Amino acid sequence: MSAPQDLRSYRDLDRIDRRLLELLRDNARMTNQALSDALGVAPSTCLACMKRLQQAGGIRRLTIDVDPQALGPSIDALISVRLRPGARL
Repeated sequence: MSAPQDLRSYRDLDRIDRRLLELLRDNARMTNQALSDALGVAPSTCLACMKRLQQAGGIRRLTIDVDPQALGPSIDALISVRLRPGARL
């Protein structure tokens, strides 16, 4: 198995690669079918592009951005501890 090629710059990517990265940046949960439809390519072509970009380091990981306020109320606590000289712990 050969070592993955590094992507040197954004200019090294073709039109489909750049558009794929834009779509994933906006919604990393898009299905391969939705991505291929948006790109106007076959699902197998889209999947091959994704794998190539991942192996080359162009896509490091797919993440989510969680809004803590949307998950409900949080609990905040302020705790104060006072120790007296000579007190046993």
